[in-house]
Amino acid sequence: MDPDELETRSFLIVRNQRPDSRPPISDALVDLLVRHRVLRKNRVASVVHFASRQGVSIDDALIQLAVCTEEQLVSVLGHILNLQQIDLTEYRADLETLMRVPESYLRENACLPIRDGEGILTLVMSDPTLKQVFKDMHTISGERLNVVAGKRSGILKAIDDAYTRATAQMHQASLLRQELLREMKGMQRSSSQSRSFGILSNKGGVGKTHTSINLAYTFAEMGFRVLLIDADIGNADISNKLRLFPMHTLADFLDQKVDIESTVLDTPFGFFVIPGESGQMRLTNMKYFQRLRFMKAFAQVSLSFDIVLFDLGAGLSLQVLDFAHCADEVIIVTTPRDLVSGYSCAKLAFYRYIELESRLRRNDPGYQVNSKFEPWLLFNQVEKSGGSAELYRSMVAASKHSTYEELNTDLTGFELSPLLLGELMRDSDNYVETERLHQPFSKIFPFHPNVQKYRAMARTLLNKCLADTEDGRNLNRQVRLATHS
Repeated sequence: MDPDELETRSFLIVRNQRPDSRPPISDALVDLLVRHRVLRKNRVASVVHFASRQGVSIDDALIQLAVCTEEQLVSVLGHILNLQQIDLTEYRADLETLMRVPESYLRENACLPIRDGEGILTLVMSDPTLKQVFKDMHTISGERLNVVAGKRSGILKAIDDAYTRATAQMHQASLLRQELLREMKGMQRSSSQSRSFGILSNKGGVGKTHTSINLAYTFAEMGFRVLLIDADIGNADISNKLRLFPMHTLADFLDQKVDIESTVLDTPFGFFVIPGESGQMRLTNMKYFQRLRFMKAFAQVSLSFDIVLFDLGAGLSLQVLDFAHCADEVIIVTTPRDLVSGYSCAKLAFYRYIELESRLRRNDPGYQVNSKFEPWLLFNQVEKSGGSAELYRSMVAASKHSTYEELNTDLTGFELSPLLLGELMRDSDNYVETERLHQPFSKIFPFHPNVQKYRAMARTLLNKCLADTEDGRNLNRQVRLATHS
């Protein structure tokens, strides 16, 4: 694939709006209202002129010119577009998504991300015809979105309320950060440093969890003490695939029923697992201070292991990216069919990396910024041996076009430099068989070419770790990221 095409089709972070930017003039909304006879054709020019001159949106202009009331407009749009209409007084903004979008963008487009009763991310819009806004929010959240119609005034008030709550939570998080920093600075580390790897992807079905399980099995075979953390903590895919029946899970830790050590489960495969729990939406949408508590716990428990692997959730929520950056190395799993998705994963992880490094520098002027982000790329389900080489070259070429001017940072010189970890051949039938048997692939098929590739990947990762001689790298990085992210 051409690098420029890969770059063009990749996800983009919503850019900060200029101070003098104005709400968009929605031709789609005008056409829709004219077509359904809500707005007469002879009034279109005057409404558009008024909106442009006053610097307001079309829906706001319609209300100010008394063409219709807010209630009438929301009702009409809901009926025409077959959208649910909601009362925002019964919902709260999703702060995790909110904090990733410029406030000016939310206000100018009169939109607000919320969570519905089933935990699904929902976008409330006063003008649901603004398709680009929907695409931007989908890109930012990395989640499937519902759209509902809402009153502009109600949305703007809810934005005010949300930022008031966010300020209070940030204060609470600041207090927790100070406590966390004090405790973790007191941790002592032996000269034998454990290493951690965060394994993620932008979508499901690419083999991320199989990769995590088999790397854990491979490291354990090499004689290391290995911990595999099911950081896709609302799904419990590792427990399902290996048929594990844990007494305690991360949900129990979140509820403060047990300490983190009590969730560690010994498996018959030579490695240990910290399991998640299926169907727990509260685990997939943790608040900021809850994530800090998990980061602290992960850092504590990793002291007892040589290798720690994080099997992260599919998609690119802020929670997934922050957990990934708590690891020493980031591994991105993709396939030849999902190349754009894999590049998008690397790019958004790169953007989050820049944000974290910039924040650490602002909080500590003496902090030495690492400007190079080097995620590992693993190409799964490859049809022909050696087929990943061309894919990797495309990813590297595209990464050279990555810019980050849209991010709020004064630092420069950041570089996205992907590393090739390896490739795995397509063998769907045998992987399905291992799921049926609830065993690691490497145990059932020890002479399979993919098992040799897992071993080569493990050696590659270890060699990279041995080349890094910075004392206490893993722990110190977790301290910094957990306390400043």
